[in-house]
Amino acid sequence: MGALLKKDFITSRYIYTISLLVVGIALCFASMYSFEATLLIYLLGTFIVPLIANKFTATDEMRRNYDVIINSFPVRRVDVVISKFIYYFIIYVLCSSILMSIVLLVGNFNQENLYIIYIIQSLSFIYYCLIIGVTNFIYYRYDYSVAAKYSAIIIIAVINVPIIILKLIDKIRPNIFKGISKYLLVSTIPRVYLAIGIILIGIIIYFFFIVLSIIGYRKRDL
Repeated sequence: MGALLKKDFITSRYIYTISLLVVGIALCFASMYSFEATLLIYLLGTFIVPLIANKFTATDEMRRNYDVIINSFPVRRVDVVISKFIYYFIIYVLCSSILMSIVLLVGNFNQENLYIIYIIQSLSFIYYCLIIGVTNFIYYRYDYSVAAKYSAIIIIAVINVPIIILKLIDKIRPNIFKGISKYLLVSTIPRVYLAIGIILIGIIIYFFFIVLSIIGYRKRDL
């Protein structure tokens, strides 16, 4: 599994480094002027940079006929799937840590601003887990051409469906989100627990798709 992880990092190291460098420079400038701009660039960076690496790695594997080659070696399919999900998790955590370090070093934000970034980052992590989980499940269950064909639809659905659900809840219970916001402003402790809870939900979702992908890849004919 270590060799598989090393292969993924070597394959995407240039595109990942360049993308992270561009976002990091933009974040340095934004952190010195506006919290809103910092928040936007930080969230887009932590979300988009790993997805760019994901897309680049998957495209390279399709071009090199990776599935056929890797399965000609004595490698378990479960290790192939798990190593890939671990890789996507590591590059997300690494990207988030580097960009957050820039925010803390360059930006002059108070604790309230950092809590806002933390909570929204947690929600963004769920989006990331869903997109990586669904697209990789389709890839491992079927093939890359199917995943590439429906990836745009998947991303649009993942982004918009939760928003639609929240809007419906807001229409049914107009004051529910205002009440939650007031409650969270009373103390910083619930906000910390909220962010941790959201992250745990994302991890559970991620693990669920790992299991589905393993089952799907075992059934797939190469």
